[in-house]
Amino acid sequence: MKLTIPHRYDFGQNAEVVGDNLLSSAAWDRLRLDAADPSFVLATDRATWLQRCKQSVDTTIRAKEIGEIITAKKFCTIFSVGVGCACLEYQLKVQLPHVRLICAEFSPRVLQRLSALFLKADQIIFFDMTSPQWPKFDDKTLYLLNRVDTDLSDSQWKQVFANMARSKADHVMVVATGFITFKTLAWETLQHCRNFWRHRSATLAGYLRTKEMFKSLWLPHYKIEMEQPVGGLASFLLRRIE
Repeated sequence: MKLTIPHRYDFGQNAEVVGDNLLSSAAWDRLRLDAADPSFVLATDRATWLQRCKQSVDTTIRAKEIGEIITAKKFCTIFSVGVGCACLEYQLKVQLPHVRLICAEFSPRVLQRLSALFLKADQIIFFDMTSPQWPKFDDKTLYLLNRVDTDLSDSQWKQVFANMARSKADHVMVVATGFITFKTLAWETLQHCRNFWRHRSATLAGYLRTKEMFKSLWLPHYKIEMEQPVGGLASFLLRRIE
């Protein structure tokens, strides 16, 4: 079944800081830099940031398994977009120091702080996924879309993949945040009811999809070369259809 639903999240004490819509660079800047919740905030000092990156077990496992794919496919460059706190990218660089790592972020203030924290990244640049032109590197570049699937609507994603294909981004890895299940549908409904009775307005935090809908977003521009879990999340290695 193909289905996409809006995902709303109650940020509690951080709701006023974030606002009613998370899907903008300004809102992400506020969440990463101004919110009080440490699970979202990008650390101000490098020691704290490194500690967080090293302590995340799931992220470490995910990076190891993605790294194994990168090694097997002999990719020389990783272009990772929407990196946020960049803990996955840090672990990838630790594991694969010889691979060129370019991190991209569309939140200006987050980008500035991350540049002072992630010193081992080969490059940290400003880039918006909805840009009509994607940068082209060498032929052995992997374009990594890690847990950014909730950030855009179906129509936006279809345009993104069309733009990537036109820019000749040949190899893409998409790591999904998760898929709609009966459990997630029940949870979203419950949260909506709770917020209604509490007269609270939850923040629009993105979109959730069924697996069938998710796999249709890159058609007809890409085909699945490999599908396997990485650190407990579904991942798809895509190849551009010429």
